[in-house]
Amino acid sequence: MGTSPNVDQMIKQSEEVKRYFDTLKLNLQKDAEQFEADFDAYRKGFYETNKWTDALLMFSAQTTHFNQEAEWSLDRLQATISNIGDLIKANAGLPSEFKLDQENIGKNRSWTALTQSKALAAAVIFEVIAAAMKGVGGKTTASLTNEKQQGIIGKGYASHTMVAARSYTDQHYFGSITIVGYAIRSELWFSQQQAAAEANISWVATEMRKSEQLERSIEALDSDFDQGALTYAEWKQQRELMSIDSKAIKGELSAKLVSANRAFVY
Repeated sequence: MGTSPNVDQMIKQSEEVKRYFDTLKLNLQKDAEQFEADFDAYRKGFYETNKWTDALLMFSAQTTHFNQEAEWSLDRLQATISNIGDLIKANAGLPSEFKLDQENIGKNRSWTALTQSKALAAAVIFEVIAAAMKGVGGKTTASLTNEKQQGIIGKGYASHTMVAARSYTDQHYFGSITIVGYAIRSELWFSQQQAAAEANISWVATEMRKSEQLERSIEALDSDFDQGALTYAEWKQQRELMSIDSKAIKGELSAKLVSANRAFVY
């Protein structure tokens, strides 16, 4: 369980307060279960919309975090999220609530490449969690609220996160202080079809730049001919070659743009 420094000090005051927070944690996790079906549908929708049918769960994490309501602000979000940093460490020393799917990892040859780029993966997952916490941060009430977020990491990976939150007041334990609890579920999924779409988009971007450059070269060639810098035979030969290249590039682009434009639909 994650706690802010102020809440951590409260817990250390007595065993009774610690047991009370343990109860809050269990109840919050149980209450957040009502959103799990909606979260699963949200994640499945991401892949179904993009027609990626081969997604595999790489790892998942479920944890909680508590802080005083007075501590909340967007400026201090970085410090709050930092206490949940174990969620985004893709190597050794994982917390107990963090589960790697070893079978799916064994099927995925790109897992090593991802762990070698763990800083990028961690940054994206961090931003997804932060965005979800921002979503509930300004509207936290005694009633349970929730927020869902997704983020593309690249290489076929996407992060999906749900945060449920509610506030707590208890004169006996907190006095006049309001405590905010967050239940966080974060998952990392891999799709080879997504990876192919990403590669396709990268290829399309490169070919579009080549096509634009070729069009500029054709315009420059025509200008040289108009100014008498080229004979008609020289201009005609080069123009025909450039036109063939331009037509070939545009033909390949039109064949791939449909799938490229469909990629990354949220």
